[in-house]
Amino acid sequence: MLLTRLFNPLTLKKYVVITGHYGSGKTNVAMQFAFDLAEAGKRVAIVDLDIVNPYFRSSDYTPALQEAGIQIIGPNFARTALDTPSLSAQVYSVFEESFDADYVFFDVGGDDAGATALGRYHEYFEHIDYQMLAVINYFRNLTQTPEDTLEVLSEIEAACGLTLQGLINNSHLHAQTTLDDIERGLVYAQAVSKADNLPLLCTTIPDNLVSCASDVENTPLGESALYPIKIHVQTPWDADSSILGG
Repeated sequence: MLLTRLFNPLTLKKYVVITGHYGSGKTNVAMQFAFDLAEAGKRVAIVDLDIVNPYFRSSDYTPALQEAGIQIIGPNFARTALDTPSLSAQVYSVFEESFDADYVFFDVGGDDAGATALGRYHEYFEHIDYQMLAVINYFRNLTQTPEDTLEVLSEIEAACGLTLQGLINNSHLHAQTTLDDIERGLVYAQAVSKADNLPLLCTTIPDNLVSCASDVENTPLGESALYPIKIHVQTPWDADSSILGG
């Protein structure tokens, strides 16, 4: 039996801001959306706004993204050991009507520190139809309760001046993730959604577990649209231990 409720990234708005707590999996989610949409024949761009964390940036995967036909706009000095990265002036071009893309993803640095960079473009977002989504992960420190998670999300909104419009449940335990772990994460994500009245768009599921979740209608997972996701982002110190990071 096939999964009956899969999330379709084609339903996203043209401008999508991906934010959340450090290590929640923002970059991996943004890249998966981009790869899937590019495979569907859409013109896609990723704007890497992470100038805080030297790891897990989408710019670090520029060759793979470009090979898939995805345009990447990264910080100056990204993918180098030179100085502190700064935002590229090219970012402003994505807000122009002439910019050649069907979808533009903003990969934002973690927490309020990362969201501060996003706030530089607040006035531009006021004139476009955007969608800001928070990636949440039950198994990350400081976001293991709905209360703690909402505090982090509130700080992100305050730092960037934009309003969250939805949640992506990306709860996982790296390569050891099981369906039970995903179900536990879903219960948490539903509580966050209810507490802040934010819609839960989808729950990610590692692609190696999709076959194990072929019949989820009568389980808690049947209550959420599932989104199969591959490993794109890997830790520099242990590539084998990483899944859904960033």
